[in-house]
Amino acid sequence: MSLRNPAPCALCGGTTFVRGTVLERSGDPPRLEPLAITFRRKTAYKSLFSLEEIQTRDADLDLPKGELEALFCRSCGKVDWFVKDPDEVPIGDEYGTELVEVEPGAPYR
Repeated sequence: MSLRNPAPCALCGGTTFVRGTVLERSGDPPRLEPLAITFRRKTAYKSLFSLEEIQTRDADLDLPKGELEALFCRSCGKVDWFVKDPDEVPIGDEYGTELVEVEPGAPYR
């Protein structure tokens, strides 16, 4: 299911779109992975004898958060990007994300 409300293209008025998960090639050997806003941190055990897990500073490349979906107009090619599950994207310097709040009615920056 697309994250975009059904409406004609804002650029050309087209009504046919193509939606897909945005992929990137990474690793050695190369493999296709979803492009994402950030990744969860790796977890490790506190000590050899402890079951308590702690988050490390390293990104867990197998746990992307905020995978990107693109929807493009079949007529003119205009692309709209959306984040899947935006409420699950972690916020913080360690994730390279920050929360920016805008007052209602304020100009977009």
